[in-house]
Amino acid sequence: MTYSPDLQKFITYHRDNPQVFVLFEKFTQAAIARGHKRLSAWLIMNRVRWETTIETVAADGFKISNGLFAYYSRLYMHRHPNNIGFFRTKEMANETEITAWLMGQHGKEENNQAKACDAWCADCSGETGITPATEYQEED
Repeated sequence: MTYSPDLQKFITYHRDNPQVFVLFEKFTQAAIARGHKRLSAWLIMNRVRWETTIETVAADGFKISNGLFAYYSRLYMHRHPNNIGFFRTKEMANETEITAWLMGQHGKEENNQAKACDAWCADCSGETGITPATEYQEED
C-alpha cells in the first residue's frame, strides 16, 4: 500500500528504530505512574532523544525529527486505549490514513515490533536497563 510521504517516513523510521517507541512508551508509562494526567509528546520525545543520541538512524540526517512526534503519540494511545487523551492531538491532514494504518498494524505490527525490540533490548539492556515494552517495571 502507498502512504503519504509523512506517514511513510514515520513507518520507515519506526521500523528501523524500534528502540525509540520502546523508550517513548516506557517514559510515558513512568509519567502516568507518577500521577501525570496529560503531558506533551514533545517532552517525552526529548527525553527519548537524550537516551538515543547514538543509536538512532534516519535517512534525512535528523536523529528524531519533530515531524514524528504526532505519530508516536497516536501509536502510544492506540496501543494503550485506557490512556487516550494523555497526549493532546490536533487533527492531521492524513488522520484517516494514520488511523487505517494503526488499525491494520494491530497484532501484526505488535509481533514484529516486539521481536525487533527484544533483539535491540538484548543488545543494550546491560548498559541502559531498558527492557521490552511487555516487561516494564517501574523503577524506584
